Amino acid sequence: MLAPRRIETHTEADLEQLLERVDEAVYQALNGGGRQTAACQFVIYLRRQGFLPTQRFARQFLQRVRSRGPQFDPQMFGNEFYRARHYRRQGYFTRIAVVQGVPVLYRMAGEGTTRSRW
Repeated sequence: MLAPRRIETHTEADLEQLLERVDEAVYQALNGGGRQTAACQFVIYLRRQGFLPTQRFARQFLQRVRSRGPQFDPQMFGNEFYRARHYRRQGYFTRIAVVQGVPVLYRMAGEGTTRSRW
């Protein structure tokens, strides 16, 4: 007699960790498997913090923050983002947050999701 197959269940945290590992592998593959760019590392940090940024956003944000001079810790972006001033725009679905003097245009996630998109 055959033993019943064990059905594995994955929690949301397990799936998030898997997606993070896949993201890191994809970014490394796109960069030739070598050293990651600052923008790629920033995207990985943001995804771990629950955001869904684009590569373009990461590049432009890092350029603007560096041009202003203050030291910026990418791992603290989430804290700074939530503490920043946020503005709603009349008639638009997007919002603006000012993080370290740099305006960040973002869109809130849809119903049932908890992530913001840029």
